Amino acid sequence: MIALMVMSGTAARGGVFEPEHLEIIKRVFNEACLDRGISHEGQEAQNLAEAIVLLFQPAS
Repeated sequence: MIALMVMSGTAARGGVFEPEHLEIIKRVFNEACLDRGISHEGQEAQNLAEAIVLLFQPAS
């Protein structure tokens, strides 16, 4: 899944997510895809994943 790879790559650049946080991020991503009627593949899913991960980054 492209989107999950984006999540992993983004987390690696900004730090590592705790397992429970990663589960929350994945649930949010899955629900957002379902709500928008998009698959977990493609550019739209990648953009969504990046936005979700950015929301979970600690403020600097």
